[in-house]
Amino acid sequence: MSDLFATPIDVSSGLGLPAPQPPVDLVSLRVAASLLDRPLAQVQLLSAANLLGPAFRTDSAVFHSRSIIEDLAGRPVLTKRDVIGMGRSGLIAGDEVLVIRQVNPHMVEDHPDREFWERQFPTRTYHGFDLARAASPDAVDRLLQADATRMWWAVSPSWRRVVERARLRGEGIATIISVGGLIVGCSEVSGFEEAQEIEADPDGNHVYAFTLRRPEGEWPSRLAGRWLRSGPGRPLLWWSFI
Repeated sequence: MSDLFATPIDVSSGLGLPAPQPPVDLVSLRVAASLLDRPLAQVQLLSAANLLGPAFRTDSAVFHSRSIIEDLAGRPVLTKRDVIGMGRSGLIAGDEVLVIRQVNPHMVEDHPDREFWERQFPTRTYHGFDLARAASPDAVDRLLQADATRMWWAVSPSWRRVVERARLRGEGIATIISVGGLIVGCSEVSGFEEAQEIEADPDGNHVYAFTLRRPEGEWPSRLAGRWLRSGPGRPLLWWSFI
């Protein structure tokens, strides 16, 4: 398994979410979407991933602390150009960066192809991102989140070669993990777990489990907890600095 979350890490502190203080001024998800200037569907995703702080629920609505929402609304917004600039300046090592855009956690048991996924990798219980598990003091929870982050992803033959060339040089591919546009963590893809390769799709893309390792350097601290405007596209975005 990946060691991305193998030791305790304070993900919530890394994201800098303030602790709500009583009395708590609550706002609905619709109001939160307005404050964050983001689509309601994206805010619902952030809430389901436990990225908006404690949720207060009624039969018909979900509420979060206004102070947390306002804090997130004031976070810097980075663009693809900003990230590429960090690479070209040498702040991010290597020639490429991978952006993994995750959703909120979805249980494998609810997947229409449940039997296929359970047969391919029986220990993965869900896919997507859950801050509660990523920041859990329980190592099993953190490892489950690591698995949910590193698999399964369709990778084209050309990008597989890029990863393999980096691996042969002893290097990794800088990796940004975001949920709903919020950067929740950084890592490095160090290769593929060959035993977990799934057959190619009609476009020739194989589906892989990445192997991940902790990134080196200061660049993750420049990104964590900020917004990334990555634009439309697939869940995996590969950006070249060259």
